[in-house]
Formats: sequence, C-alpha cells, structure tokens
Amino acid sequence: MVYAPDGQKGRLIMTRFSRTLPLLAGTIALIGVIGSATAQSDRALRVTVNKAEVVSLGGTASVVLVANPQIADVVLERNNLLFVLGKQPGETRLYVYNGSGRPMLEREIVVVPQADRTVTVVRDGQPNEYSCAPRCVSLERRAAAPAAAPAAKP
Repeated sequence: MVYAPDGQKGRLIMTRFSRTLPLLAGTIALIGVIGSATAQSDRALRVTVNKAEVVSLGGTASVVLVANPQIADVVLERNNLLFVLGKQPGETRLYVYNGSGRPMLEREIVVVPQADRTVTVVRDGQPNEYSCAPRCVSLERRAAAPAAAPAAKP
C-alpha cells in the first residue's frame, strides 16, 4: 500500500506492486535458503589426520563410498549418521546414495595434517609448539627433571 500522490492524508491506493511485494519477498527468501543449502553441500569437508567429522544425513543411506580410502574412511551409524575419518593428507570425494539409488550427498573431502594448526613460539631461543584449535595447548614433551647430583664428599 502507498499513500495517494495528491497528499491526502488517510487515503490509500492499492497498487499492483504492493499486492505482489509479499510474494516477491517470499520468493527472494526461498532462493536465499536454496542457495545457501546448495553452497553448503558444495563446500569441501575439512578433516584433520587422525580426527573425525560427523555428517548428519537427511534420510537413510544405502551406499557410502569414498573415492580414495587411503585418504579418508567413513563409518555409517544408524544409516543416517556418517563419521568421516582423516587418514592421511590429501583430497578425495564422498558419495552417499539412498535405497532408490538417488544421491543424498556428494562432497569433496580435504584431509589436512595436524601441523596445519600448530604454532611455534620461540622464546629465549627455545622453540615451543602449540596446537591452536580452538585454543592453544602446548605440545611440549617435558623431560623429567634431571636428578640432583650427589653432594661431593670431603
């Protein structure tokens, strides 16, 4: 609805645009939702070596395949919960199909080394390594303190 161009207060004119505006807004919102869902399924799944990522499927999977099982492995639980395990750095592709043979998920998997998130801090000439995801934790392997030397006998 828009106000009349002649300036009369309280007088409203229905225009074709004002009737279609809610439909147009709904269509734009739907396109945004569909676009973001498509973009999310097109993104690569990033997994760290010796770690796992969980993928919740929208239905029951019958076929699950990793193109290169030397890079990543998968474990399917309850036919709708998928654990993707990083085995060694590299890239591969994941395929998940339902009982009718329709694709449920096709996604790139990128396995990154654990060192991808490490930081080395050098203090007083001594390097210290930290794993930072999401907070930093020291990776330093502390050696046992050296035993005190026996007192010299007079």
